[in-house]
Amino acid sequence: MSYPLEKDKGVTILSRKKNNQIVIYIIKGSTIKRFLILDLIIGSGIFYVVKFISSSVIIASASSFIGTEGIKKAPKVLKNAIGLIF
Repeated sequence: MSYPLEKDKGVTILSRKKNNQIVIYIIKGSTIKRFLILDLIIGSGIFYVVKFISSSVIIASASSFIGTEGIKKAPKVLKNAIGLIF
């Protein structure tokens, strides 16, 4: 019996659509490392720096979220910008 495999950003999902559902998530080590480094370490660093500067938890939380999302999307933006120049 063959089950469909779905791949999305380092995560492989094995699923069977019947009454007895089996869902298996396989997460690559590089995806876990990226999450730990980017979201936990860099996000916390941005949070504490902004909190120290502004003394506001709300501003620090928003800055942490925006900073980590900006870092995640920066390679795509830079690639598009370089493509426009050349």
